[in-house]
Amino acid sequence: MNDNQIKTTQGNKKILHIIEDLRRNRYFIRSLNKLQKYLDENDSEIRESNKEEGVLFDRIMEVQKEIKDIAKMMRKSQSKVNRLATTLITKYAIDPELFNDLAVGRIHSKKELTIGNFYDMCRITDFWDERLNPMFNILPIELDFQKQNEIEVYPIHLEIHRLASKRDVLDFIEKRWEIIDSFLGENRVRIRQRKISRAISDFIWDNRRLGNQEIKRLLDEQFPNNTIVYPEIYQIISGERKRRSSKITVGQ
Repeated sequence: MNDNQIKTTQGNKKILHIIEDLRRNRYFIRSLNKLQKYLDENDSEIRESNKEEGVLFDRIMEVQKEIKDIAKMMRKSQSKVNRLATTLITKYAIDPELFNDLAVGRIHSKKELTIGNFYDMCRITDFWDERLNPMFNILPIELDFQKQNEIEVYPIHLEIHRLASKRDVLDFIEKRWEIIDSFLGENRVRIRQRKISRAISDFIWDNRRLGNQEIKRLLDEQFPNNTIVYPEIYQIISGERKRRSSKITVGQ
């Protein structure tokens, strides 16, 4: 997709509007002129600074290599529990924190499952907290397996400009969804809402060894207002069998 095929968003127009205003703002232009003057007058100092930056860059590359070596050692030394957890999190696209809740709970029980409202298809990430807040133990990404798992589950992060409005965000998503969708992956599972309640489908599945007539009789007793007809019972059982026994893959 080239630039000519991409629709102009409200946010793009707003950024252009800001820049056009700044081009006419004397304080902003005066500061730019000062910056240009400094660059012209301090050329030798800048070249020397660039040399120092080159030395620092080489040192950073050395440190990154050390970090990668440590990451390999850490991955090899992971327990079976952590390796299995990572596999399940990435395979089924489960939020790592939610997975921790599921792992210590009894999710296979008959009780109705509830999760926190903050678990969602989208989430809000405070970049300042994530990247700069000194209260958090900020690890390099190579050593932060928790963060790596989160990226597997939430691969696209939408960065919102501090001057953006709600309409800017919605307009951007609408006009850029094709691009976002391509990053999310073509083969990921599409989640469809169930046409019948989970309570009814569970009831039919639990009684699947009975004949359709008996299932229908019990179903009408348990759920008097249901609209299920005989042919649907077989379809529901078949669908549940596939859903419950297949190795579901998400995003692969």
